[in-house]
Amino acid sequence: PWIIKQIIEQHLYAQSMMSIFQLQDLMALNATLRTENPQDERINVPANPNHYWSYRIPVQLDELLKNKAFNDELYNMITTSGR
Repeated sequence: PWIIKQIIEQHLYAQSMMSIFQLQDLMALNATLRTENPQDERINVPANPNHYWSYRIPVQLDELLKNKAFNDELYNMITTSGR
């Protein structure tokens, strides 16, 4: 989680007008929301015609909304960066 946090913070503090992140990158901030196998996070496997640009969130949205630690950390990162 600390590596992805540094990457996201670098993007949030960049001079660009917008910062856009994939949901799985944001969820990687919290170890409890990550999948154990990074290959499960892939959204595209070009060699597999049944796996084009799809992603299934490993937790229910209700669980994600209730995850105070994750939401607080993300909120603080966004507001501290001035976004």
